[in-house]
Amino acid sequence: MANINVRIAALAPPEELDIPRLVQRLNKLQDYYHFHYGGSSQTIGHADLPRRHHSIKKLQETFRTLYPLTPEFRFDIILTGEKVEEGYFTVATDHLGIVSSADTELIRGESGKSPEKFFLYNIIEMLFWLQYGHEHDREEDDIGCLFDSCYYKRSNHVIGLKACVLCENCRRVLIEEGHAPQEQLQAVSSVLKWVKRPPPQVSVKWVVSFLTLIAGAALLFLPETVNVAWISLTVSGWIAALPLGP
Repeated sequence: MANINVRIAALAPPEELDIPRLVQRLNKLQDYYHFHYGGSSQTIGHADLPRRHHSIKKLQETFRTLYPLTPEFRFDIILTGEKVEEGYFTVATDHLGIVSSADTELIRGESGKSPEKFFLYNIIEMLFWLQYGHEHDREEDDIGCLFDSCYYKRSNHVIGLKACVLCENCRRVLIEEGHAPQEQLQAVSSVLKWVKRPPPQVSVKWVVSFLTLIAGAALLFLPETVNVAWISLTVSGWIAALPLGP
């Protein structure tokens, strides 16, 4: 049974993001949190900071005007494609979290993650931030943990999106100091496991490449099919080298 109700709504989200499907995905992957889709607004107003950035205060005020605070939801999450103050792509403040995908094309490209997976990963981190305020010391080596610091070195986020783990040290701190229940940690692990999973087309690519390779290798033993064999082996290599988007 869900223990924490979370409302997810959007202010000028990226066009490619299907937020109702994202909410549905989160609820399907785990049952500790109950996510609710609050709505989406393309109107966010003019940026109030240089370089088309929106201040955290303005985003808070705009969100609360559209979606007033209610005791029904323990936390609220804003999703946006707009630039946020100081270049943050995650901000935790009181019971409200902000996740932005602005200027993260390189991060998503290098990690091979879709916009949906990028947001899922950061929503889960944001909820832990809001509840426990936990983060690795940024002087420590980054190991791909969900709580590695990413502001000073954004490439850490690429490592995290690829690894999708909650390290043993963070797990211990959350249990011993935050008294986080195992059900919550399991819910987070379930979401991270899905984010880490390669997209279906990657699996299909490697299966087709492997089968073509096997067929080509088998045909090499038959004199009359040697040419076909070399063609199959070449095609297998081409398929393996095909670039695939997130």
